[in-house]
Amino acid sequence: HTIRAYFQILEDTLIGFFLFPFSKSKRTRLTKHPKFYFFDGGVVRAITKKITVPVEPKTVEFGYAFEALIINEVIRMDSYAMLDFELSFFRTEHETEVDLVIETPAGKLLAIECKGADLIQSKHVTGLRLFGSEFPHARLGVVCLESKPRCVDGIDIIPWKQLGAWIKTHSH
Repeated sequence: HTIRAYFQILEDTLIGFFLFPFSKSKRTRLTKHPKFYFFDGGVVRAITKKITVPVEPKTVEFGYAFEALIINEVIRMDSYAMLDFELSFFRTEHETEVDLVIETPAGKLLAIECKGADLIQSKHVTGLRLFGSEFPHARLGVVCLESKPRCVDGIDIIPWKQLGAWIKTHSH
């Protein structure tokens, strides 16, 4: 109860927020535990006393920071433009994951994997493939550090600077 109260304080003061799991799967057993994100990656670095240590590309820490940045930006875009998106994440009980699922008021599904990589490979899209097999009408994308957009096997590879345009294009 004490920990839950601390998280509530963080939410009430807009320091962080919960992203809840996607729950519309009928075939796959999904996790029921939410993920917590701080409003700014610098907060995490300050709490862990790493504020002066550079975040190196191609590290786990860089990947977490990149994911948090992208999710925070989508939340801000949704809020500022009043898009009324329903945001969640998809994770099976076997830890296969999609970082962000956007459900639009029009009923469209966008599944986004965040990868702090400059070359997307097959191993990066396992969760998207599973999600796409269960929800074939969903638009699938990997937001990453690649410089040019491309499409591989029905999965859009999206340079991070173009994510807003990709969401706008596919959410209407």
